[in-house]
Amino acid sequence: MQVIRIELGFEAAHRLTEKQAPCDNIHGHSYKVFFEFVSDVDVMQYTVPMFLDFKEAKAECRRVVNAYDHALVLQKDDELIPLLEEHTRIVQLDTYPTAEAMCYEFFYAIHKSDVGKWLRAVEVYETPTSMARYEEGGV
Repeated sequence: MQVIRIELGFEAAHRLTEKQAPCDNIHGHSYKVFFEFVSDVDVMQYTVPMFLDFKEAKAECRRVVNAYDHALVLQKDDELIPLLEEHTRIVQLDTYPTAEAMCYEFFYAIHKSDVGKWLRAVEVYETPTSMARYEEGGV
């Protein structure tokens, strides 16, 4: 099995309105995102031994992540959206903007692309020591 892992980063703010704690305030993180692509193909049989072009995969991952860079990520029914949408870029999610939700969003955005057939997992680090991972399949 061959594994390719692409790392990107972005800066974003969010808030979790149901937490009734510091996270219900708008606050930011320096996120790290890892995209993991896999193939069972024996690439050594090819003239150019690779199953995925790094440049193509990284460009697609960057396209998805850049939508979040320097944005405020909120749940789509957050009461702050009408007050702030003229003044800042807002990414609206159907659910709370957690690292878990971002993993899911990133995974399915890439999954729809040309490189998506090789995507196995997405990891989002909200801090250097706290990470969420999404991959298809059950537990």
